[in-house]
Amino acid sequence: MGQVRFAVAASFVALALVGCAAPVEVEEESVGQAQDALEATSNWAQFGRSPRRTSFAEDEQNIGRSNVATLVPAWTLVGDNIREARLAVWNKRVFVTNPDRYRKFPTTEEYSLLSAYDVCDGSVLWSMRSNGEFSGFVNDPAVGDGWLYAQDENRTGAFRTTTGAAQTVQGGPGMDFSMSATLVARGARYFESYDNEGDNFFFSSTEIPSGNRWRLSLGFPFSALRTPSYANDLVWVASGEQTQLQAYDAATGGLARETTAVAELLGSASIYKGRVLAAARNVVYAFDERTGAVAWRGTYTGAATTGFNTLQPPAVDGSGVLVTAPATTGVRVAGFDLETGARRFEVTIGTAPQSGHIAVANGVLFLGTSDGHLYAVHTGTGAMLADFTFSKPVGSPAIANGRVFVPYSPYSFSALTPEGESGGGVVALALPGSSCATP
Repeated sequence: MGQVRFAVAASFVALALVGCAAPVEVEEESVGQAQDALEATSNWAQFGRSPRRTSFAEDEQNIGRSNVATLVPAWTLVGDNIREARLAVWNKRVFVTNPDRYRKFPTTEEYSLLSAYDVCDGSVLWSMRSNGEFSGFVNDPAVGDGWLYAQDENRTGAFRTTTGAAQTVQGGPGMDFSMSATLVARGARYFESYDNEGDNFFFSSTEIPSGNRWRLSLGFPFSALRTPSYANDLVWVASGEQTQLQAYDAATGGLARETTAVAELLGSASIYKGRVLAAARNVVYAFDERTGAVAWRGTYTGAATTGFNTLQPPAVDGSGVLVTAPATTGVRVAGFDLETGARRFEVTIGTAPQSGHIAVANGVLFLGTSDGHLYAVHTGTGAMLADFTFSKPVGSPAIANGRVFVPYSPYSFSALTPEGESGGGVVALALPGSSCATP
C-alpha cells in the first residue's frame, strides 16, 4: 500500500480562476442522445455516475489494482471561487458547481459559480456567475441531452454544456428545499423537494428543458435520503415510511412496482444486473428488479448508530456490492457477492468520517474522508491499495477518461462555511505518462 502526500495549495500547477472566461467554441451535442449511452461511455454524468446510481465506471481499463498507487496529478484547479466542488464529467468536459453562494471577502458581492473545464488539461472552457439568482448549488450537477442541470434550494437552472448559457430557471409551486441529487434520464429530470406548505416531500418529473410532467406526494421529511434512480423506464425511490422501495412509471408517475417491506429504514437505491440494491444500518438488501421480492439480505458490523452514509446507494464492481457507513472511528466498508449476498469482507478505513460518496473502477474503490485522505481499496478483499493525502477534506470522486477527479474543500464538510473562506479545488489524478482518453 502506497501513501502519496499532496500539498494541494502549493505543489500543483494551479489554474487560478479569476473572473469569467470567454466561452470556447466547441461542437454542439445533439439533443436526443440516448441516455443508455451513459452506461457505456467514459462519462460521470451525475451523482452515482449514471441513472442507475451504481458509482461504477465500467469502461475504465487503465487504472487498476496493480497501478493505482502510482497515480499523480495531471492538473489541478485552485482559487478563491472554488469552495466545496461538486462534479460531473461529460463529453470531454468537467463541470464544477459550488453548494454555497460565494462572497469575495471582504466585499459584499455574492454569486454562485458554475464552470466547465477541459477534461485533459483543466483549461477553462466557460465560467459563469449567477449574481443573486441562485442561493447556491446544493447538490451534484446532472447532464443530459446537451443540458447541464444545477439545482439550488428551490430552483433548477438549465445550462448549455457547450457555452454555459442559461436557457431556463425553474422553481415550482410549493417547492422550498431540496437536498436529493437530480436524476436525468431519457429526456426528463426527476427530483425531490420539501413542500413549504407542510412536512411532506414531493417527487417531481420535469421534461427537458422545462414543463412539468407529473408530481406526487411521498411524505416523511428526509429528502436527503431519497435520491431517485432509474432503469427500464421506471424511477425508483424509497417509500414514505422508507421500509420499501417503490418504482414509478417514468412517463406517467403511476406506481408500477414496489419491493417487499422490511424492518429497517432503507436509503436510496442503485440498480444493476436485475438487482435493486439499498442499504440500511449494518444491512444491505438486494431485491429482484422484476418482482420486488427480497433476493438476499446481507449484514455486517461496526457501523455507528448515527450518520447518513449508510443510506447512500450501494456501489457495484461487476460481481460485488459495496457499502460504506460511519464507524465509531473511520469508515466501515463492506463487500458482498452480487448474486448470493455472501459477505466478502468488512473493514474499517481511516480514522475520520467519510466526506462524500464512493467511486469504483476496475476493482478499486475510491473513498474520501474529512481529514484529507483519498483511499483506494481492493473491492474483493477490502485491502488498502493506496492512500493519497491532501491538506483539505476530500469530497466525492468521479472517474472518467482515464482519470480520477477529486474535489476538495477548504473547510470541514460537517461544519458551517466560514464567511470568506475559500481555496477549495479539483485535482485530476492520472497514471504517469498516460494520455488523456476521450469518449
